[in-house]
Amino acid sequence: MEDHHRATGQRSRAAALAARLAALRWSAVPGPVRDRVTTLVADTLAVAALGSRRPDVRTVQASLLDGRGPATVVGRSDGYPVSAAAAANAAAITAHQLQDGHRGARGHPGAHVIPATLAVAEASGATGPAFLAAILVGYEAAVRVSLAMGGTRAGVHDIGSWGSVGAAVAVAHLLGDGDPTVIEHAILGAAAATLTTHAPTVFDGYGMQHLFLAEAARIGLDIGRAAAAGISAHPDALAHLARHIAAEWDPKLLAAEEPWRYEIVDGYIKRHPTCAYLHGVNDAVESLIAADDGVVGQAVSATVRTFRQAVALPSAVPPRNALTARFNIPWAVATALTTGTIDEASFGDQAMADPELLRLAQAVVVEHDAALDPLARDGRPAEVIVRLRDGRTVSARVYRPGGDGDVDPDVLRTKAERLLRGRVGPDAAVAVLATVQHLADAEADLSSLTTALRAAAGGACTDLP
Repeated sequence: MEDHHRATGQRSRAAALAARLAALRWSAVPGPVRDRVTTLVADTLAVAALGSRRPDVRTVQASLLDGRGPATVVGRSDGYPVSAAAAANAAAITAHQLQDGHRGARGHPGAHVIPATLAVAEASGATGPAFLAAILVGYEAAVRVSLAMGGTRAGVHDIGSWGSVGAAVAVAHLLGDGDPTVIEHAILGAAAATLTTHAPTVFDGYGMQHLFLAEAARIGLDIGRAAAAGISAHPDALAHLARHIAAEWDPKLLAAEEPWRYEIVDGYIKRHPTCAYLHGVNDAVESLIAADDGVVGQAVSATVRTFRQAVALPSAVPPRNALTARFNIPWAVATALTTGTIDEASFGDQAMADPELLRLAQAVVVEHDAALDPLARDGRPAEVIVRLRDGRTVSARVYRPGGDGDVDPDVLRTKAERLLRGRVGPDAAVAVLATVQHLADAEADLSSLTTALRAAAGGACTDLP
């Protein structure tokens, strides 16, 4: 009897969240929220384009793309099966650690939701507004499930857990015409089939990490389609997620009180190709470089003080490879202080072989500052202290890095255009971004975007390590 009541309670929470999500209407969504959805789509496609330049990502994609079908893969002119296309696009998104995220949720909702929704929306002939609405609903679902979970427990990466719930809900919303029962079964079905991805595989730079998001998107997509087809899920599924994945569990957070809070506007879009835990560090070094022409190439050592989770990231010098370098505070600091920037080319083979960068990275000390731990939920706090050859010491503190919440739209457009331009050329990049901007128009057809993406695939492709 107790198990029955518990399952009924979990299902009622899922049903309440589903009802709230089903009630969202794109026409009633505030303008800034709609703009953020469109920006997130442009950013995610551009990040996928960048990732598709990597030889290791293309190897992974080739293993996934079995046959032809109706769905587009960024960087390719052919069409592929729906699930395979979603997986292939997802595999490219995390390669450079430039994907979106949400601090409160402690992970990457858009990176799960967008590849799954794009593939299904294209195959089903969805309109631009229907595509964007599904992304918004999936994003909001994913974040609320993660907030209820308190993130994932130690050793479990966020990829494939609550993010797959968002992908399933987005697909179910798109195919089920916003039916709350369909959305409920997508929530429960994805919770029942969640992945328990191994965090060290990601943090230590093993190539299998590219498959994590690929399979997370595929699972979410398949469950969303199943829910839309009328397949139900066990009411105890959220309790399963709570028992095996969640760091904690507060189901009251699943269904927010009025008024509805759009979590997507509190998400972040990365300015630096590193783990988000490094972004306060990155911004602090960036501010030092901007303030003093005598910093670049003149550092002899540095001390970084930051919060507990950031200190726990791999810090061995040299890093095991270019993938794990993106989680390595000493390497990121030394890269910026040696070259003057941190961008997508900063962690390649040439940088890894630079003896001056290696020397400086070995002289970077990372310290835990417990006073910064309470601030980590609302930011990525860090203090960076740099000692220079001329005997001076310069320092900077950052509590909330750029890219969180409100961001200059020009900065985001510049990032998306730069990443796309490097993969498909300048003219095609402009064309793709123009179609994204018009997706919210009442008469917009998603095929305008996918046609532009396929046409752009003949552009330049320079391998990145």
